[in-house]
Amino acid sequence: MASTKTHWSYLAGERGRNRVRVFAHQTTGVIQLEYYDRGDRKRRSLGHRDRDRAKTQADEVAAKLGKALTVRSDDITLLELFDIYSGEVTPRKTPGKQGHDRSCVEMLSRFLGRSRQAKSLSRRDWDAFIEARRKGTIAPAQARVPGGVGDRQIGYDLKFLLSVLTWATQAGDGHGGTLLERNPLRGLTPPKEESPARPMMPERRYQAMLETASGMDWRFAVALVLAHETGHGGQTWTWSAVRSAGPRPVTRSASSMRRR
Repeated sequence: MASTKTHWSYLAGERGRNRVRVFAHQTTGVIQLEYYDRGDRKRRSLGHRDRDRAKTQADEVAAKLGKALTVRSDDITLLELFDIYSGEVTPRKTPGKQGHDRSCVEMLSRFLGRSRQAKSLSRRDWDAFIEARRKGTIAPAQARVPGGVGDRQIGYDLKFLLSVLTWATQAGDGHGGTLLERNPLRGLTPPKEESPARPMMPERRYQAMLETASGMDWRFAVALVLAHETGHGGQTWTWSAVRSAGPRPVTRSASSMRRR
């Protein structure tokens, strides 16, 4: 019976993560080192036959690979994240939005800190930014007019930050993972301008005026109903609009209407 010859090999690191193998060449006996880098198999000769030395080298390579994998998604900074987003996503936007992206990157980096870990952002940062923008203590470097801004602009700025963080949870990091495991600001709603509230006439007063109008010119009653139902009580109406029951505010003065 032919004897089976066993070739020497040694494994270091964790399988599927930073596994490194050293083994003796079947013909020459020179030790080879093999590992995977981002899915690609790498192999090179160590140029010697010293097994103990080869083990030490395998452990060192495995440690380096493990460290490289550790310093990735969870430790990515806002500077790194903004740089990647600006290089890959921003160029696909319209010129106007590209300008807003650059403005937000500069302003948010200055406010939150360029070396700040993205995963550490919280509701406190969110609220602090809103307050600072309202007061005008933080603004883009190219801001034309100093001072605070309204909730519409603040919401626009924060939507950019949310977009970057959400994108990072889907963008690959080159090691089988993503740039961020989760969006730390997910669920927060950017502020928005409230619709202006129109003053409404109390129902009791409206009914009393409507009853009084029944004894006056019919057009007054129609105008009263239109003003109440549409909320345009402060506007001036043409009588043609009243006759067609269609609200159409005009800028003509009351005196010009009386001349008609």
